[in-house]
Amino acid sequence: MSPLPTSYSSQSVAAAFYRIQHVQTALVWQSIGPESRRTYQSAWSRWKEYTLLIGSDPLLSRVPREFFAQGPVTLTFREQAMIGFYVYLRCNRKCIPETLASYTSAVKFMLRACKVSDAGLLTPSVLAARQGFALLWRAEPGNSAADRETLPFTVDMIMRTVKTLLPSAAYDIAQMAQKTALMTNFTFLLRAGESVYQPQVVAHHHLKANAVVFVLQDEDNVEFSCTSDKAHLYAARQLRAVIADVKDAKNDQDGSGHRFQIAAQNAASSSNSSLAFDIARQMFDCASLLRPGPDDPFFSSPASGYVLKEDVMNKLLQNGACLFGFDPTRFSMHSLRVAGASVMGAMGVPAWYIQKAGRWKSTKFMKYIRMSSSMYQRVIAQLSNTDLLSANDVVRYHPGAGVSLPSPAESW
Repeated sequence: MSPLPTSYSSQSVAAAFYRIQHVQTALVWQSIGPESRRTYQSAWSRWKEYTLLIGSDPLLSRVPREFFAQGPVTLTFREQAMIGFYVYLRCNRKCIPETLASYTSAVKFMLRACKVSDAGLLTPSVLAARQGFALLWRAEPGNSAADRETLPFTVDMIMRTVKTLLPSAAYDIAQMAQKTALMTNFTFLLRAGESVYQPQVVAHHHLKANAVVFVLQDEDNVEFSCTSDKAHLYAARQLRAVIADVKDAKNDQDGSGHRFQIAAQNAASSSNSSLAFDIARQMFDCASLLRPGPDDPFFSSPASGYVLKEDVMNKLLQNGACLFGFDPTRFSMHSLRVAGASVMGAMGVPAWYIQKAGRWKSTKFMKYIRMSSSMYQRVIAQLSNTDLLSANDVVRYHPGAGVSLPSPAESW
């Protein structure tokens, strides 16, 4: 029996191993998301341009003679090459600090993919140089990170946008989809790719009709469920809850999903009566009107050929921001995710819960949370509370801090 797989039986051993290498390279490339692949392609092109300019090659296997002609060497060739790459990107390509970090990750990834060690590319000296570029960039007029960050699209902004820009949402398919997407993305902290269909990506993670299930109750008070493609067969008064499985576009490669269940207000406690909207009812009404097929995007209507797209939502959010006098360029679908996380932070929700709800694998989500006045006031009100932290606590938990103190009379 041949040691090679059946599919290779008619090929030479050399061809078989060539195919194995090709498949392995493809699998490595597929290990990162579509957006990262595009970024890494651009980064690798810039890296090849740069290494050619300095007389080396993309794998840094050739050290130019000029490196040894500069006198005493305090940095390794790899360190100098990486810092020089930052200079090239900043001066020749006008890249911002975030791009420098992304391109560094790209170079390290591509070198590893080529079976070349990435050691020595991100040493303390290189990190210090990159931080220096960031500080110089922030000192330039108009480059403040605070002036560029995405702003949250809050609940009051959602409701005013719906009232002003989507007046026919009750019966207009497009407006109903947009209204529901505003509320759904805010509630579930969705990324754009987890919400709406994106035709340009290879791996789709958008919300599908069969991933949204409604819990209903019949006349005998027996609960049952139905997927959103059958929601139009039932009355809204039967609704008890909505269950949504979100396929995370970044951290859920296996597509196992993250399940959320939210009770409808008519089935929840009276304490929820002040909520601005009922997400369970809103998603039920949307499914009933749009009637998507089981495998169709949730925000689509096959009968009319309508599919909600990211650019439409971004335009809606920017127009909504203009209603409040905000700079529209600082709003996108991501603003709803930022707003949802910020509200959770203002409520005092534990960081671990926000991290799990937003499907973040690291603490990077902390940068998305924006301060609210109510949270700030609660913090300020407690800062002068001596019960929270006192000198007794310092002594109790830091016994080595005690010294012989002078008497009150001596201290004066």
